Amino acid sequence: MSQNNGLNGGGRYPLYFFIVVFLLILYLFFDLFSPFIFDFLWATILVVILYPLYERLLKITGDRKTISSLLMCFFIVIIIIVPFVIIIITLTKESVELYSTINTKLSTLTFPTIKRFLSSEIVEKINKLTSPFFKMTPESFEKGVVGVLKNMSAFLVSLTKTIFKGFATSFMHFFFFLIATYYFFKYGDSLLKEVLKLSPLAYDREEKIIKKFKEVAQATVIGNISTALIQGILGGIGFVIVGISSPVLWGTVMAFMSLVPILGTFIVWIPATIYLLIVGSYGKAIFLLIWGSTVVGLSDNFIKPLIIQGKTNLHSIIIFFSILGGIKLFGFSGIVLGPIITSLTFVFFEIYKEEFSNLLPGTVKLKKDKIEKVLEEK
Repeated sequence: MSQNNGLNGGGRYPLYFFIVVFLLILYLFFDLFSPFIFDFLWATILVVILYPLYERLLKITGDRKTISSLLMCFFIVIIIIVPFVIIIITLTKESVELYSTINTKLSTLTFPTIKRFLSSEIVEKINKLTSPFFKMTPESFEKGVVGVLKNMSAFLVSLTKTIFKGFATSFMHFFFFLIATYYFFKYGDSLLKEVLKLSPLAYDREEKIIKKFKEVAQATVIGNISTALIQGILGGIGFVIVGISSPVLWGTVMAFMSLVPILGTFIVWIPATIYLLIVGSYGKAIFLLIWGSTVVGLSDNFIKPLIIQGKTNLHSIIIFFSILGGIKLFGFSGIVLGPIITSLTFVFFEIYKEEFSNLLPGTVKLKKDKIEKVLEEK
């Protein structure tokens, strides 16, 4: 009496049962690890970027993976945690100073040029026409500006409080990220080999996908971070030149804003330019307008396409929309995940065209003998 233990041995039902149970387990497995999914993703991306450095470290330590992985994690802590703590301390100090400065100057703040304009005959005639709805007066203007400045200072203080409240959660996720990074460095090669064993694709196809993932991850992370740092520094320098207080605070805000498509750094330096115009500092306002639109703005147009577009082989408009869609789907992580997903999609399209070129009319290539045969018939 023969006994078949395979999934197809008893017909299709064992196979169906296995698939259902397997999918259920996969769902529970994903749900189990979903709180840490972005920690693992960022660990993977960072390991991919820093792996050449890790390989050099392995040669120095005599192929000791544990020591090399620990040293890499220590290096990551130094380049991430130390600057982050310094920035947080500086931001807190400057936020408090800015808050007190605004409150101190509110009582003595005057707008001579604007007040003269609002007291002119032209404005009085306009006020007569618009008096049933609203009136433009020096007092109402001053009250409005003071209210905006108060709200701005209150927002800065609340933002600082929010940052400190979220520090504990961020630290916890960074700890999980660091653990994942250690094990990905140490066992990344063997883990990747095990995953590739499950893939039915040919070796060259797998290599193509992995290569593209590495290229896009490096390009997007390095491109975005370097652009943000440069724009933040240049923006802060501009604020120092025109004498606006808290340049580190505003430079940091500009660095974060530069990561977000559409918004960008102008959301910071345009209001600052308007403020300088209101208080009568026309020369400084013109300088900041030119500095922000050329030096700060053009650095973004030069660096990002040079680094990101060159590696991804995607048009800048596709990268732009992939980042927007990525932010909508994944939040901040979408800045990197959006271009990666888009690039991998195009890679799979290329593989599809290569695999099924004989079935796709648009990709059929005529061989030399076939061309000669067609020409002879004519």
